[in-house]
Amino acid sequence: ERMAHAFSSGTGRMKPLQLGQMLRLASKRRHRLLKKIGVRILALAGAGVGKTMAFLKKAALEWARGNIWPNIDLLFALPLRQPSVHLAKDLEELLNLKDHGFHRQADREEICDYVSKNLNRVCIILDGLDEIKLSECSDFVLKIIKGISLDGARVIVTSRPSIP
Repeated sequence: ERMAHAFSSGTGRMKPLQLGQMLRLASKRRHRLLKKIGVRILALAGAGVGKTMAFLKKAALEWARGNIWPNIDLLFALPLRQPSVHLAKDLEELLNLKDHGFHRQADREEICDYVSKNLNRVCIILDGLDEIKLSECSDFVLKIIKGISLDGARVIVTSRPSIP
């Protein structure tokens, strides 16, 4: 497993972590404060270390198999480089549900309603913060990253060490 650095709102420190350690850290919700505010993790690693291929895809696969995060019902892995993600003005735009087969407005509203009411059961992985200019991000997406919006959700952001 390759090394990456992760910053967690739970620990307040930056430290090198193995992939497995990052997955376990993202799973921890024992601390009372974390139960209230959710978890924000910024995974920093150089080019080619495996932020997308190793961490993001491994996390999604392990979750789908039921090996991690048993209290998570929905996981959204979203590439920030896509304008539909970093320019999203609300939850429905961010999740891009229409392009993923949810053509009926009622279905999209039901999913967004579930997410809004069950943030502690949702994980959002925002991949590639270094691939966009923060000045081009919508206020909605910036507030998610900062922990202001969707503050009960587990949010993991991947980036190279030099964030624009």
